Amino acid sequence: MFAANSPLQLFASIRPSTAAPFGAPFALSAIVGPSYDADPALSANGCELVFISNRGGDRDLYLGTVDP
Repeated sequence: MFAANSPLQLFASIRPSTAAPFGAPFALSAIVGPSYDADPALSANGCELVFISNRGGDRDLYLGTVDP
């Protein structure tokens, strides 16, 4: 378990095909903050990201969505 004040961030990496190597990781700037963000799960279509965060004081699930 991580301390409530531990600033963890979520990162992503992209590759052009399943045979290609992944590019350099980058922070998910739309959700980066001074909070604990961890345990991400991405939907099959890549348009929804569920993760745990303590940004509201308690650890809760958050859902981020993007249009394809």
